[in-house]
Amino acid sequence: MNKKIIASSLLTILGAVAISTASAAERQGPPGGGKPPTEAFEACADKSAGDSCSFSASRGDATGSCIKPPRGDEELVCAPEGGRPPQ
Repeated sequence: MNKKIIASSLLTILGAVAISTASAAERQGPPGGGKPPTEAFEACADKSAGDSCSFSASRGDATGSCIKPPRGDEELVCAPEGGRPPQ
């Protein structure tokens, strides 16, 4: 019984983090309003929404969660924690 409660709580927390990450990515978006780097899409190629991900791009290494981009793209993209990879 306790394992079910713990598992349910963890899923709720992960869902909240995914929503928060999606909201941050939507607010900040990529610089200049362009698409995320190819590496961000490749990081989620075989994953589901909410899965953790990481990639390296010209702006640095990033870790985050796979989300459906707010602009309606079909592919999942790795949304870095905080909205953007470090500079």
